[in-house]
Amino acid sequence: MSYTFPLKRALRFWHWREQLLALFLTWLAFTVLGPFETSALPLGPRALYWLVCIASGWILVLALLMLVLLNPRFDDWTPALRVALAVSVASLPIGATVTWAERHLRGNDPDLTIMLNVLFVCALIGGLMYLRVMARLGLAEQTQPKQRPAFFARLPSALGTQIISLSAQDHYVEVTTTKGTTLVLLGLSDAVEELTGLDGMQIHRSHWVARNAAVRLRRSSGKLMLELADERQLPVSRTFGPTVRKVLA
Repeated sequence: MSYTFPLKRALRFWHWREQLLALFLTWLAFTVLGPFETSALPLGPRALYWLVCIASGWILVLALLMLVLLNPRFDDWTPALRVALAVSVASLPIGATVTWAERHLRGNDPDLTIMLNVLFVCALIGGLMYLRVMARLGLAEQTQPKQRPAFFARLPSALGTQIISLSAQDHYVEVTTTKGTTLVLLGLSDAVEELTGLDGMQIHRSHWVARNAAVRLRRSSGKLMLELADERQLPVSRTFGPTVRKVLA
Protein backbone atom coordinates (compact mmCIF):
# COMPACT_ATOMS: atom_id res chain seq x y z
CA MET A 1 0.00 0.00 0.00
CA SER A 2 1.37 3.40 -0.95
CA TYR A 3 0.20 6.95 -0.57
CA THR A 4 1.08 10.32 -2.01
CA PHE A 5 0.37 13.98 -1.31
CA PRO A 6 0.13 15.53 -4.81
CA LEU A 7 0.87 19.24 -4.51
CA LYS A 8 -1.52 20.13 -7.32
CA ARG A 9 -4.37 18.32 -5.59
CA ALA A 10 -3.53 19.84 -2.23
CA LEU A 11 -3.57 23.29 -3.77
CA ARG A 12 -7.03 22.67 -5.21
CA PHE A 13 -8.49 22.56 -1.72
CA TRP A 14 -7.47 26.18 -1.24
CA HIS A 15 -8.99 27.43 -4.51
CA TRP A 16 -6.03 29.57 -5.47
CA ARG A 17 -7.84 31.84 -7.89
CA GLU A 18 -10.28 32.73 -5.15
CA GLN A 19 -7.41 33.26 -2.71
CA LEU A 20 -5.60 35.62 -5.09
CA LEU A 21 -8.77 37.59 -5.69
CA ALA A 22 -9.40 37.87 -1.95
CA LEU A 23 -5.79 38.94 -1.37
CA PHE A 24 -6.05 41.64 -4.04
CA LEU A 25 -9.37 42.97 -2.73
CA THR A 26 -8.07 43.03 0.85
CA TRP A 27 -4.93 44.91 -0.21
CA LEU A 28 -7.01 47.35 -2.26
CA ALA A 29 -9.39 48.01 0.64
CA PHE A 30 -6.57 48.61 3.14
CA THR A 31 -4.76 50.85 0.67
CA VAL A 32 -7.83 52.97 -0.03
CA LEU A 33 -9.12 53.15 3.56
CA GLY A 34 -5.74 53.55 5.24
CA PRO A 35 -6.53 51.94 8.62
CA PHE A 36 -4.22 52.09 11.66
CA GLU A 37 -3.27 55.70 10.82
CA THR A 38 -1.68 54.74 7.48
CA SER A 39 -3.95 57.24 5.71
CA ALA A 40 -1.26 59.86 6.45
CA LEU A 41 1.07 58.10 4.01
CA PRO A 42 1.09 59.13 0.33
CA LEU A 43 -0.77 56.67 -1.88
CA GLY A 44 2.34 54.99 -3.32
CA PRO A 45 4.10 54.22 -0.01
CA ARG A 46 0.75 53.29 1.56
CA ALA A 47 0.08 50.77 -1.23
CA LEU A 48 3.57 49.31 -0.82
CA TYR A 49 3.20 49.18 2.98
CA TRP A 50 -0.02 47.17 2.83
CA LEU A 51 1.25 44.97 0.01
CA VAL A 52 4.23 43.94 2.15
CA CYS A 53 2.18 43.44 5.33
CA ILE A 54 -0.89 41.73 3.87
CA ALA A 55 0.89 39.55 1.33
CA SER A 56 3.36 38.22 3.91
CA GLY A 57 0.57 37.60 6.40
CA TRP A 58 -1.63 35.91 3.84
CA ILE A 59 1.09 33.61 2.53
CA LEU A 60 2.42 32.62 5.95
CA VAL A 61 -0.98 31.98 7.53
CA LEU A 62 -2.10 30.04 4.47
CA ALA A 63 1.03 27.89 4.45
CA LEU A 64 0.79 27.12 8.17
CA LEU A 65 -2.92 26.31 7.97
CA MET A 66 -2.17 23.90 5.14
CA LEU A 67 0.52 22.21 7.23
CA VAL A 68 -1.87 21.93 10.18
CA LEU A 69 -4.60 20.42 8.00
CA LEU A 70 -2.23 17.93 6.35
CA ASN A 71 -0.65 16.79 9.62
CA PRO A 72 -2.66 13.94 11.20
CA ARG A 73 -1.50 14.81 14.73
CA PHE A 74 -3.87 17.79 14.64
CA ASP A 75 -6.94 15.86 13.42
CA ASP A 76 -8.51 15.88 16.87
CA TRP A 77 -7.96 19.59 17.41
CA THR A 78 -10.91 21.95 17.19
CA PRO A 79 -11.01 24.52 14.36
CA ALA A 80 -10.32 27.31 16.86
CA LEU A 81 -7.14 25.59 18.12
CA ARG A 82 -5.90 24.93 14.57
CA VAL A 83 -6.33 28.55 13.60
CA ALA A 84 -4.76 29.69 16.89
CA LEU A 85 -1.69 27.52 16.29
CA ALA A 86 -1.21 28.76 12.72
CA VAL A 87 -1.72 32.39 13.70
CA SER A 88 0.60 32.15 16.71
CA VAL A 89 3.46 30.71 14.68
CA ALA A 90 2.85 33.04 11.72
CA SER A 91 2.72 36.13 13.92
CA LEU A 92 6.47 35.94 14.62
CA PRO A 93 7.76 36.34 11.03
CA ILE A 94 4.84 38.60 10.20
CA GLY A 95 5.70 40.78 13.17
CA ALA A 96 9.27 41.04 11.88
CA THR A 97 7.96 42.04 8.45
CA VAL A 98 5.67 44.68 9.91
CA THR A 99 8.54 45.98 12.04
CA TRP A 100 10.62 46.44 8.89
CA ALA A 101 7.70 48.12 7.09
CA GLU A 102 7.07 50.46 10.01
CA ARG A 103 10.68 51.57 10.21
CA HIS A 104 11.45 51.86 6.50
CA LEU A 105 8.09 52.89 5.03
CA ARG A 106 6.59 54.92 7.89
CA GLY A 107 9.65 55.95 9.86
CA ASN A 108 8.17 54.65 13.12
CA ASP A 109 9.41 52.38 15.86
CA PRO A 110 6.76 49.64 16.28
CA ASP A 111 4.99 49.49 19.64
CA LEU A 112 2.66 47.02 21.35
CA THR A 113 -0.37 48.45 19.55
CA ILE A 114 1.13 47.62 16.15
CA MET A 115 1.86 44.05 17.24
CA LEU A 116 -1.68 43.60 18.55
CA ASN A 117 -2.99 44.87 15.23
CA VAL A 118 -0.82 42.29 13.47
CA LEU A 119 -2.24 39.49 15.60
CA PHE A 120 -5.78 40.71 14.97
CA VAL A 121 -5.35 40.82 11.19
CA CYS A 122 -3.62 37.40 11.17
CA ALA A 123 -6.41 35.86 13.24
CA LEU A 124 -9.05 37.38 10.97
CA ILE A 125 -7.34 36.15 7.80
CA GLY A 126 -6.67 32.69 9.26
CA GLY A 127 -10.20 32.25 10.58
CA LEU A 128 -11.83 33.29 7.32
CA MET A 129 -9.52 31.04 5.30
CA TYR A 130 -10.21 28.05 7.50
CA LEU A 131 -13.96 28.49 7.54
CA ARG A 132 -14.07 29.06 3.79
CA VAL A 133 -12.04 25.98 2.96
CA MET A 134 -13.90 23.77 5.42
CA ALA A 135 -17.24 24.93 4.04
CA ARG A 136 -16.13 24.22 0.47
CA LEU A 137 -14.95 20.75 1.43
CA GLY A 138 -18.10 20.10 3.42
CA LEU A 139 -16.04 18.99 6.41
CA ALA A 140 -17.65 21.40 8.82
CA GLU A 141 -20.84 19.35 8.76
CA GLN A 142 -19.28 15.92 8.34
CA THR A 143 -19.88 13.41 11.10
CA GLN A 144 -18.28 10.01 11.38
CA PRO A 145 -20.51 6.95 11.84
CA LYS A 146 -20.93 5.65 15.39
CA GLN A 147 -19.13 2.44 14.49
CA ARG A 148 -15.75 2.99 12.86
CA PRO A 149 -15.83 1.55 9.31
CA ALA A 150 -13.49 -1.40 8.87
CA PHE A 151 -12.05 0.20 5.74
CA PHE A 152 -10.36 2.94 7.78
CA ALA A 153 -7.88 0.38 9.12
CA ARG A 154 -6.54 -0.04 5.58
CA LEU A 155 -5.58 3.63 5.27
CA PRO A 156 -2.24 5.12 6.34
CA SER A 157 -2.77 7.30 9.38
CA ALA A 158 -1.18 10.21 7.51
CA LEU A 159 -4.16 10.29 5.14
CA GLY A 160 -6.76 10.69 7.86
CA THR A 161 -10.32 9.41 7.37
CA GLN A 162 -11.97 12.31 5.53
CA ILE A 163 -12.62 10.32 2.36
CA ILE A 164 -13.60 12.16 -0.81
CA SER A 165 -13.81 9.35 -3.34
CA LEU A 166 -12.98 5.76 -4.23
CA SER A 167 -12.11 4.72 -7.78
CA ALA A 168 -11.48 1.22 -9.14
CA GLN A 169 -7.97 0.74 -10.57
CA ASP A 170 -7.57 -2.84 -11.84
CA HIS A 171 -7.33 -4.97 -8.67
CA TYR A 172 -6.92 -1.89 -6.49
CA VAL A 173 -9.11 0.91 -5.29
CA GLU A 174 -7.73 4.43 -5.41
CA VAL A 175 -8.71 6.26 -2.22
CA THR A 176 -8.66 10.06 -2.18
CA THR A 177 -8.90 11.88 1.12
CA THR A 178 -8.45 15.54 1.96
CA LYS A 179 -4.78 14.79 2.63
CA GLY A 180 -3.71 12.69 -0.33
CA THR A 181 -4.23 9.53 -2.32
CA THR A 182 -3.45 5.87 -1.76
CA LEU A 183 -3.97 2.56 -3.54
CA VAL A 184 -5.51 -0.28 -1.54
CA LEU A 185 -5.48 -3.88 -2.77
CA LEU A 186 -9.24 -4.42 -2.68
CA GLY A 187 -12.19 -4.38 -5.04
CA LEU A 188 -14.44 -1.34 -5.14
CA SER A 189 -17.54 -3.27 -4.07
CA ASP A 190 -15.70 -4.72 -1.07
CA ALA A 191 -14.37 -1.28 -0.14
CA VAL A 192 -17.86 0.24 -0.29
CA GLU A 193 -19.18 -2.60 1.88
CA GLU A 194 -16.46 -1.91 4.46
CA LEU A 195 -17.52 1.75 4.49
CA THR A 196 -21.04 0.90 5.62
CA GLY A 197 -22.32 3.72 7.81
CA LEU A 198 -20.38 6.45 6.00
CA ASP A 199 -22.62 8.81 4.04
CA GLY A 200 -21.74 8.29 0.39
CA MET A 201 -23.03 7.06 -2.95
CA GLN A 202 -21.89 5.11 -5.94
CA ILE A 203 -22.04 7.22 -9.10
CA HIS A 204 -20.51 4.78 -11.57
CA ARG A 205 -19.45 1.18 -11.55
CA SER A 206 -15.90 2.44 -11.00
CA HIS A 207 -16.52 5.38 -8.66
CA TRP A 208 -17.93 6.05 -5.18
CA VAL A 209 -17.98 9.48 -3.54
CA ALA A 210 -18.65 10.84 -0.07
CA ARG A 211 -21.89 12.78 0.03
CA ASN A 212 -20.32 15.86 1.59
CA ALA A 213 -17.70 16.01 -1.18
CA ALA A 214 -20.25 16.14 -4.04
CA VAL A 215 -20.64 19.72 -5.28
CA ARG A 216 -22.66 19.79 -8.50
CA LEU A 217 -23.54 17.95 -11.68
CA ARG A 218 -22.38 19.30 -15.01
CA ARG A 219 -22.12 18.26 -18.64
CA SER A 220 -18.75 17.82 -20.33
CA SER A 221 -18.59 16.72 -23.97
CA GLY A 222 -22.09 15.34 -23.62
CA LYS A 223 -21.21 13.26 -20.57
CA LEU A 224 -22.71 13.75 -17.12
CA MET A 225 -19.95 14.56 -14.63
CA LEU A 226 -19.95 15.12 -10.88
CA GLU A 227 -17.74 17.94 -9.63
CA LEU A 228 -16.12 17.22 -6.28
CA ALA A 229 -14.92 19.52 -3.52
CA ASP A 230 -11.30 19.18 -4.70
CA GLU A 231 -12.42 20.32 -8.20
CA ARG A 232 -11.97 16.91 -9.80
CA GLN A 233 -14.75 15.62 -12.01
CA LEU A 234 -15.87 11.99 -12.10
CA PRO A 235 -18.28 10.43 -14.61
CA VAL A 236 -21.82 9.58 -13.60
CA SER A 237 -23.35 6.60 -15.38
CA ARG A 238 -26.95 6.46 -16.61
CA THR A 239 -27.68 3.79 -14.03
CA PHE A 240 -26.76 6.00 -11.09
CA GLY A 241 -27.70 9.35 -12.64
CA PRO A 242 -31.26 9.57 -11.21
CA THR A 243 -30.04 8.74 -7.69
CA VAL A 244 -27.26 11.32 -7.84
CA ARG A 245 -29.67 14.00 -9.09
CA LYS A 246 -32.07 13.21 -6.26
CA VAL A 247 -29.33 13.41 -3.62
CA LEU A 248 -28.08 16.76 -4.94
CA ALA A 249 -31.54 18.23 -5.45
